[in-house]
Amino acid sequence: MRRIVQILAVAGILVVIIGLLGVYEEGVHYSRHHLPPKLLPVLNSMLGEIAGIGFIGLLLQIAEGYFEHTFEAVSEACFGEEEALIEAFEFLHNKIFLCAIVFFCFNGFLLLLLVEQMSGLVAAIAKADADGDGKVTIEEFEAAFGPSSLDERSLMQMMRTGNLGMSLGDVYLFSRRFIESNGLYDKPFQPVVYLESIAAANLEMMVELSPYTWLMMLPALAIFEAIKIMAEVPGDDTRGRIAGTFFAQTEMVCATVFVEVVGVGWTLYNYAKVLALKRMMRPKAATNRSGTLEFASPKIYEDGAIDQYVADNTGLMTITHAMTHATGSHSNAEHEHHRLFGLAGSNGAPLLLRSIKLNAWFMVAGCTFCITTILVPDLTALWHGQQGAAEAFVLGELLLYGMMGLSFALMLLFVTPATFTTFNVVTSVEGFTQDWAIQKGLAAKAADAHTHAHH
Repeated sequence: MRRIVQILAVAGILVVIIGLLGVYEEGVHYSRHHLPPKLLPVLNSMLGEIAGIGFIGLLLQIAEGYFEHTFEAVSEACFGEEEALIEAFEFLHNKIFLCAIVFFCFNGFLLLLLVEQMSGLVAAIAKADADGDGKVTIEEFEAAFGPSSLDERSLMQMMRTGNLGMSLGDVYLFSRRFIESNGLYDKPFQPVVYLESIAAANLEMMVELSPYTWLMMLPALAIFEAIKIMAEVPGDDTRGRIAGTFFAQTEMVCATVFVEVVGVGWTLYNYAKVLALKRMMRPKAATNRSGTLEFASPKIYEDGAIDQYVADNTGLMTITHAMTHATGSHSNAEHEHHRLFGLAGSNGAPLLLRSIKLNAWFMVAGCTFCITTILVPDLTALWHGQQGAAEAFVLGELLLYGMMGLSFALMLLFVTPATFTTFNVVTSVEGFTQDWAIQKGLAAKAADAHTHAHH
């Protein structure tokens, strides 16, 4: 009877594994058939990155099998325990894999936001020109996008509305100005396809993450795992045995504060930069004698506007120049508007996108490690009344890392998405116009016309 129970238990494990694989395959299949075609390369990149990390895990397991004794000897020499090195190896690899999965889920969240934004823009454009005369009055505009939507919103207004990025009214203004300034008004051009193509290309770049990115977190992770090994918990802490240990270590507290300041400061820099660009690039709108909206040149075309921007944003420009030096992204300004990025010139927009990507990963990694390896063991220890050498530090540790996890999560949910969606628009207009995406917009309109002709 016992043997039958064991066989059934193993069969149950296999059923669960097969079921999870089935759910995964169905999810991928559904996504491939329901995502806009422009966004499919993003999904493919995400799946490719996940497969790569899984393959690395397989290689590590094979290496453990063939070099187990070597690992044990090195572990004994370094940590005084044969299993510590392998357990630490497995723990860090699993956490890196988990961070990658969370990062790709976050990019999936950005993908959903983009789809929603583009769908909303299509509906709003149709509503703004409900009478089909090709002209939009201020009444039609406000009916489609809301009262005072022509005015540029302050940061406080954006916070009150819960939308820190581009409103649909903003995107519509940019798209109408783009059509008129590029002579596309009488051509078969779809502005939504143009913006969607650029957003898809940017998001595809977001998910392509180099493994060397982890070098940024090397010092903090080295201190973190060394403390765990000294506490004789090199792997996952499921019992809360190291609760309070990190708060009791001065070097870990200093590393945590450093990571918190860098993460939040970096996020705010990216956000402030795209807002400053938006203020320079946002078209001006006014009504003519017939009551129809006209879209005029943005502030960037005013005499001395770029010089004034540089003078008013000394802090942002200093950080941009530091990033340019650190990454070797120096370039000439191929267009006058590239001066908004200082020494980075024509490389400025790609540099800022890379900054947004690395910052998002940094915040995801910090938040994931904070929650799964510190806060969960602390809460476990409190729940079970676990007592240890660092018991007096548990509440302080919960407060410190709870604030860190919460601040990182809020930045990821609200600030980073607003930064990314704003970046997609402001770096695709005026001097940053991308010809390849214009061709996509023209081709899409032609394809629609061809399809309707056949029907």
